[in-house]
Amino acid sequence: MTKKLVIKKQSADVDNNEKIENDEKTIQIPMQPIRIFIYYHRNYAVNATKNDTVLELKKKIRSMLDINIKKISLSFSRGSFDYFVLTNDYLDPRFDNDFTYQRDGPTLTRGNEPYKPPYGWKRIAISIKKYGDNTWIGTDKNSWPVSFHGTRKDAAENIAKDGFDLSKGKRFKYGKGIYSTPDVREAECYATSFSYQNCNYKVIFQNRVNPNDLKKANNDTYWITANDKNIRPY
Repeated sequence: MTKKLVIKKQSADVDNNEKIENDEKTIQIPMQPIRIFIYYHRNYAVNATKNDTVLELKKKIRSMLDINIKKISLSFSRGSFDYFVLTNDYLDPRFDNDFTYQRDGPTLTRGNEPYKPPYGWKRIAISIKKYGDNTWIGTDKNSWPVSFHGTRKDAAENIAKDGFDLSKGKRFKYGKGIYSTPDVREAECYATSFSYQNCNYKVIFQNRVNPNDLKKANNDTYWITANDKNIRPY
């Protein structure tokens, strides 16, 4: 399960299972460095740049998986396929954390509100450089409380890049605003499952919410933020 993902869709006009035979051919990828997800018994990730050749990418995979480079075959499938684009501009791996096999743990405090980490999920941290200061993301009483927001995979990239957009909201049962919850289990109810390389995933964003723009509803199940700039995924 993946906590924070940026997902992009593209199409490939290549023959079914067409193999890249020329190891010196440059990989045609976006200008920014990206993280490529690889499936080998389970999912792995490796960073690549626009100048990497296929051979260089294979060497990176070999160093991570410790397998014979001659046994690594890179291929694409015909037609449209899904893949994850996690550019370095939007990520901060220093704060990644894997809670996948931790089913429960202590409840902490953030911004005078209880905070239970996303036990059972893998967290991929989003960069907060665009916000300038980081006082809101601390651990003291002046920090903002933590919430979670489940979403669809097609909405994840825009949220990670640009933040939440209130104009895209459709249901406002308890008043207009961006809806989130302090309970990751509740957020999961709104995270649409999707499949990639025979594995199922869901996307939930972990956020900080400005306490001055926080309305609680349904016995604290939902938090409503009227201004979409006052809820920040990280």
